[in-house]
Amino acid sequence: MEQRMTGTFYGVSVGPGDPELLTLQAVRLLRQCPVLAAPQTASGQMLALDIARRALGSELDGKIILPLQFAMSRDAAVLRASHETAASAVRPFLDAGQDVAMLNLGDVSIYATFGYLQEILQAQGYATAMAAGVPSFCAAAARLNQPLTGGMDAPLTIAPGSRSDEVLDAPGTKVLMKTGRQLPALLNTLDLPFRTVRCGRSEHCAVRVIDMADHGVAGITCTVVSPRDTYHLTIPAPGEHMAYSAAIAVAVGEELGLSTEEITRGAASYEPAGSRMRVLRLRDGRLVLDDCYNANPQSVTAALEILAKTECGRKVAVLGDMGELGDLTDQAHYNMGALAAMLGIDEVVAIGAKAEKIADGAAQSGGSVTHFATKEEAVHELTDQLGTDTAMLVKASHAMHFGWIVEQLKQAYD
Repeated sequence: MEQRMTGTFYGVSVGPGDPELLTLQAVRLLRQCPVLAAPQTASGQMLALDIARRALGSELDGKIILPLQFAMSRDAAVLRASHETAASAVRPFLDAGQDVAMLNLGDVSIYATFGYLQEILQAQGYATAMAAGVPSFCAAAARLNQPLTGGMDAPLTIAPGSRSDEVLDAPGTKVLMKTGRQLPALLNTLDLPFRTVRCGRSEHCAVRVIDMADHGVAGITCTVVSPRDTYHLTIPAPGEHMAYSAAIAVAVGEELGLSTEEITRGAASYEPAGSRMRVLRLRDGRLVLDDCYNANPQSVTAALEILAKTECGRKVAVLGDMGELGDLTDQAHYNMGALAAMLGIDEVVAIGAKAEKIADGAAQSGGSVTHFATKEEAVHELTDQLGTDTAMLVKASHAMHFGWIVEQLKQAYD
């Protein structure tokens, strides 16, 4: 099919995570293309875009960010529909003559989603191109200072984890990618030169969390079982995800020769780092949940649920803009305001231009809400809202700099 005079769809490799591993070609294309398409997880994360931002910083400001969500399914029809939807999101920009760079982890030619969209768009007459990058296994070999091939005639086999039975007995080095759910069973078949301790909630884990209770802002309690002992742990940090950290702490503690009592005391003395659900207890029963390091729909949902479970007389959610959500921006902010109201949060304070939709969602769901354009305009109201026996969640994307709000509240009531 004859190609039209439209924009070009580029597959741009951003490497495995280290921004120094972006190629000069990748950097040039990221600067050149006005539209950056980035795969987005269900939680709102765009890892490839995060890597690019760490490399180019403010040079990406002003770019159109197009989040692409892909189905995680083994159903071919579901996957095809997901790819068609993503291609349809890209097409209007190409038709407008704008180049679009789709960011890909590792190298764009190796098990990359770009290839599916490339096939669809090429068949429709659009121009495509690929910028090579550093795949994860090459970066890992370099980090280990270990060549992947032992000589010029040594074979190197790259295969998905689902084909491990076919390649593990092959000569030379084997690289298994996309192992996913096959990883536990795969590890059991390998004779590794080091000891591996698996931690988590799966039956395949040697150090396993067998029960967990969520106590809201007070943290969690859980039972962790290892081949050596059973640990009844108290983690003074909110969030069910802390159970996985507890399992790892037990494994590391045992490896270092700590006693059961020492491991239990260590877990109980844990303190969160930075503004990641840090609990600040101020005078007269005032509580600040400092979770303003970053924000996306999933993390805001989790934080609101923790606030809702907090035992106190009054609950206030201070919510700001969430960045890099593309076409989902308005709906995602609206949903967070609606959720706060549905969870029974007493007051929502929305701050920022995008957060106006948070205010709309809260108000239209029956909640009490106030909207401010800036944090400086809001700080006096927030100080008044943080009354005695009140818990206040402070959360927004890092670019909103809500840490300043937390410091103002500390100065007022510390």
